Amino acid sequence: MLIVVSAIACALLAVAGMAWRAAADVGDAIEQGRATYLIGIIRSAAETNLSFGLPLDQMPTIEALMEREKLSDPSILAIDVFYPEGRSVYSTDRGALGEPVPPDWTTSLYRPGLWQLSAHGELVLGSRVENELGTAAGGIAITLSDQPRETRDFALALDLASLTFIVTLAGALLAAFTIRPLARLLTRPFANAAQALAEGSEAARHGKPHGALGLAAHDVRERWQASEAAAAQAMHDLRALDDGA
Repeated sequence: MLIVVSAIACALLAVAGMAWRAAADVGDAIEQGRATYLIGIIRSAAETNLSFGLPLDQMPTIEALMEREKLSDPSILAIDVFYPEGRSVYSTDRGALGEPVPPDWTTSLYRPGLWQLSAHGELVLGSRVENELGTAAGGIAITLSDQPRETRDFALALDLASLTFIVTLAGALLAAFTIRPLARLLTRPFANAAQALAEGSEAARHGKPHGALGLAAHDVRERWQASEAAAAQAMHDLRALDDGA
């Protein structure tokens, strides 16, 4: 029974581990997908305004959009729009307005498509804003915190561990109540056959065989006794011949 319970526990732990990893990956993908979608909205609005001749620092609708999205998502620490030379134009962090952005951000503007940076427990996703000539007119950066992700992963791991413990305990109790009756059920035909053979042999010794197995045992015993008697008679005849010679 211990082997069965251990096997069940190991299987459940393996399944729980795979489920935790898959759920964590899905959560990360959803979180990054939401940030990527937001970057696309801000970039589209900025590039549209640039095509109308508005400079990057005269787009109040973008600033309002950034503030609204920051409030709606607790995983977002900050949203920044900055010039290619590295100075912040708009930021949900008021203390960062007009301040230099990290050098990695401006360097990443020359990468095609979206870029991603990780540092100090934070994940930064960004993209460049292009003008009509296809050159970088600015950049967008969304800083995400790892704290909500860690909290989510911990809660998920705790739930899976609790579920694994409950299922393992239930499996152990079920095994304790079912294995012995099942073993008796499976071995009952063999026990009945052994008992019938024993009873048949005992009855045969008393000349009272009964049942199919009892009759078979009696028949085997009779044949064995007849063979033994024939062998004894043959030995007796051989000795008589030797004595006569």
